[in-house]
Amino acid sequence: MKSKIISDFKGWTGDTIFEFQNGQIWKQAKYEYKYFYAYRPDAMVAKIGSYYIMTVKGKSIRVTKIK
Repeated sequence: MKSKIISDFKGWTGDTIFEFQNGQIWKQAKYEYKYFYAYRPDAMVAKIGSYYIMTVKGKSIRVTKIK
């Protein structure tokens, strides 16, 4: 799934929720802290084995779907 994150993006902080332009909402699934700023960046979520991985600007984090 490819879409844009709908607001300023500042990385992830441990329990970050990501809202996408297509209406989907995903939550960070594993604790990790990574700060980087991007305005409405393109993001991709892909299923890798039994996990979903979100990639933004070459950086990746495990996520779970909320909506």
